[in-house]
Amino acid sequence: MIYDASLEELLQRVWDGQRIDQADALRLYGLPLEELAALADRRRRLARANAYEGRGNQIVTYIVDRNINYTNVCNVYCKFCAFYRVAGDDDAYVITIASSARSTASRATTTPT
Repeated sequence: MIYDASLEELLQRVWDGQRIDQADALRLYGLPLEELAALADRRRRLARANAYEGRGNQIVTYIVDRNINYTNVCNVYCKFCAFYRVAGDDDAYVITIASSARSTASRATTTPT
């Protein structure tokens, strides 16, 4: 393996929490996934260290992402898709805006499982 002092310097800057530019980020993109993940985790830990009165790395947060499939009617006919239906099929559906709004409102207060 060839030693690259400039890459070592870049890795140290990232580890220390310093800003990098787009060209540096592209260099990091070529790293093995495990190395890149370790750097990303380090940056996350540095960024969260002072949050929540110093407990930022002990607290996990998440978001609930819901995608409403307002229809299963499709005319693309992908060979791999088992979801689509053509208009007129017995189990084809199109959800109205009012129905979608009711569903969204009821799920807004639901605890995710």
